[in-house]
Formats: sequence, C-alpha cells, structure tokens
Amino acid sequence: MTHSITTVTPDNVPQLTYDGKPVVTTAVLAQLYGTDEVRIRQNYTKNKDRFVQGKHCYKVEGKELSRLRVALSDSQIPAKARSLVLYTERGAARHAKMLETNAAWDVFEALEDNYFGKFEPKANNLALPNPLTPDHQRGIQKAVARKAQSLPKPIQRQAFSRLYGHLKDRFNVGTYKDIDDSQYTEALGAIQSYELEGELMPQEEKPSATFSDGDLSDLYILLCHVHWIYRHWSDYRIEEALRLVQSPAASQMCEHMSMADTYKTIVARAKGELLEASRKRLGLNYGIFPIH
Repeated sequence: MTHSITTVTPDNVPQLTYDGKPVVTTAVLAQLYGTDEVRIRQNYTKNKDRFVQGKHCYKVEGKELSRLRVALSDSQIPAKARSLVLYTERGAARHAKMLETNAAWDVFEALEDNYFGKFEPKANNLALPNPLTPDHQRGIQKAVARKAQSLPKPIQRQAFSRLYGHLKDRFNVGTYKDIDDSQYTEALGAIQSYELEGELMPQEEKPSATFSDGDLSDLYILLCHVHWIYRHWSDYRIEEALRLVQSPAASQMCEHMSMADTYKTIVARAKGELLEASRKRLGLNYGIFPIH
C-alpha cells in the first residue's frame, strides 16, 4: 500500500480511524519502524494468537475491503490484495516488542505522543465502516423470520417489511446490513421487543398467568443460570476462542447466547417483583442479577 506522504514519521502519520480508533497500515508501520512490510506480515502471521481482533488490529476483507478501496482517496490497495490489516496502538506496541530494537521502541513512544495519544476525530478523518458480519446478518434474518412467522400467514409479508423498516429507523441506516456490528445484540433485542400485534391485528386480551411458589422458584433459578452462563461466555471470550479453532459452533452459539440474554432480561423485568419476593420467601441464593 502506498501513501501520498513519501516519508512517514511519527509527526506526519496519515490519520486513519476504524471503529472509532486511530489505526495504521502495515506499510506505514514498516516505514516508521525502519523495516519492510514482509517482516511486519511475518511477525503477524507467526503470532496471530497474540493479535486480538478489535483490540490489537482489524483484518479488513471481502465486501468491506471493496468499500475501503473506494473510501481511501489518498491511498492505494493492490488490486490482488484479498485482505488488509489495520493496527491499533496496542498492535503497534506488539510489533515494536517483536522487532526488539531500541529504534522501534523510540518510534513507538513518539507515536504515542504525536499520533495515538493526541488523536481527535475530525470531520475530514476517514471513518471506515464496521457493518454486521455475515454471521450476524444471518442472525438478524433468522430473528426477523421467527418474529414474522409467529403471526397469521396473511400478514407475515407485511410483518417482514415492518421489522426491517423498524431496524432502519432505530439505527438510522439505509439497510439492516449497515448496522454497526457492536450493536448486534441491541438489534436482536429491538426485533424481539417490537410490538407487531397491535399494528397489524387487534391485540387479544390475554389472561394473566398465575405462578405457584414452585413455578417462581424454578423460573428464578433458570434466569440466574442463564445470566451467569452469558456472563461467562462474554467474560472468558468463548466466541473468540471458538473462532480461533474455526469451529462452526461460534456463530450458532453466539446467536443463542444473545437471544437467551435478551429474553432473560425481558422476563426478569416483567416478573421482577414476583421473582424477588419468591427468592426471599424461599431463601434462594443462586446469585443476584438486575431484575428491575
């Protein structure tokens, strides 16, 4: 990748943002550290497990790379390039450590002061898109289908249209695919909480459900376990680990976990007072989670 700036120094690094963070390309990093791009790529390839996506770097490929070719007016991406790696401040630090030269560390310290440390988004900065991944797009499609197909067949087609329209309005995008990937779980919740019955058909009066003490205790225990399973899934980055071993369970489990967390929250809010009263009355202590 070549830049309009012939010699790159920590004082004139081309400002580039991705996911709201300042980033640098492989070419820029190599020039700054006084090495070649091949060395940077080799260090990345040999130590992929030490470069966490979204934390140390971003790998841009597929349709996103195609959009990037158009967006980068001051840069050129080789026509045959199938992917592009963008490094955050922590990724740049990893490379400085791998090169093991005083010069690389001196440059990185200068980058901290002159680029990463004082970076402020400006109107003319390039903000690269971070749309839903293909797996998350399918997750949205499935959630919309489940919601729409739960209604009588004559109004299902209209329900599909209303749900996708709701997503576009809610997240201010032209198509649901442009929703930021970090908002995937929020988008699933928006689908589930959207009331279609009142819009497309009269809402039936539903008898209020009654729960015995046993029902309430079972429900409380179930929600507690769902809460902690989702917490462990997120805190221990299990999805990331599954993707590293290229397990197909990664996307499937992610969808189920997100849906479980969404429904847990909905049920807990709806029955919060009953659940809390039952917990105290029966002396349950399976771990408290927000239910109000």
